[in-house]
Amino acid sequence: MQEASSSALPGSSYPDQSTLEGICFAVPLGGIDSIETSVDGDRLRIHATKRFDSQAGYLAGHFPEFAVFPGVFIIECLAQAVAYAKRGSHGEAPQLLEVSSARFFAPIFLGDEISVDAEVVTDGGDFLVDAFCTKSGVACARLKSRFQFGA
Repeated sequence: MQEASSSALPGSSYPDQSTLEGICFAVPLGGIDSIETSVDGDRLRIHATKRFDSQAGYLAGHFPEFAVFPGVFIIECLAQAVAYAKRGSHGEAPQLLEVSSARFFAPIFLGDEISVDAEVVTDGGDFLVDAFCTKSGVACARLKSRFQFGA
């Protein structure tokens, strides 16, 4: 494997607000806790993690006695990871255009940490993303999507 290009994060990193400047996300959702990127030929590989804890205010109304992380937030986690990894030289982020497939296999509860492993391939001006999400080694989601700059 080769080191990540300058538009992707080199190696392991924990995002903070200064590095995310100019990238808009679904407030108050911080969709990634850590991210690693690498380049393998023409493919960008992303490995991101997110732990769901009781401090997250957006979970309060989603089954308060039995909190389950909503599937749409898993999509947001992927969108933030791709935006962070593929941001352009001026800090602009690609936008999610389409989710062509979203399959959810297992619920994610408070205290769970998911891993998002995605492969990004450039197709013309688009980025095609195939992502597989796991928690403790168990499959919890599979997402296929398309991103583009300036969408």
